Amino acid sequence: MMILGIGTDLVDCRRLIPFLSEALRHRFLKKFLTNREIAYIEEKVGALLKFNEKKSKEELFAIQLAKSFAAKEAFSKALGTGFQKGMYLKDIEVSRDFLGKPFLEITGKSLEILQGKVDLGKKVHLHLSLSDEYPYAQAQVMIEIC
Repeated sequence: MMILGIGTDLVDCRRLIPFLSEALRHRFLKKFLTNREIAYIEEKVGALLKFNEKKSKEELFAIQLAKSFAAKEAFSKALGTGFQKGMYLKDIEVSRDFLGKPFLEITGKSLEILQGKVDLGKKVHLHLSLSDEYPYAQAQVMIEIC
């Protein structure tokens, strides 16, 4: 086992709120997230609205969106590249398993760069941890090669 890289990122959710009005939200989300990520966030916010009387819909969207952004940025840091060489935010998808545990699915140029850093025959394990305490969201990614 070898650690290729560890990345972490912290996002201030309040910076995203201006982009999350009803008029702008869909266009903004489509630019940076996959359809599955958008569906998850919309479902999660809908569920949270039923139980949360303290935060607005925009604040709840901002928290979920900030966690996705933080995860994507943390992955690019763990990879050691940042967002360059044709990497896009949509190449890095934050998904959940059946228990809700987050994990990353990598495609496109991001996958090509990752594969270029791994010897043939080796397996890659991506570890993702997400956390939030409004107004902040944090993500940590570790890339492990076995």
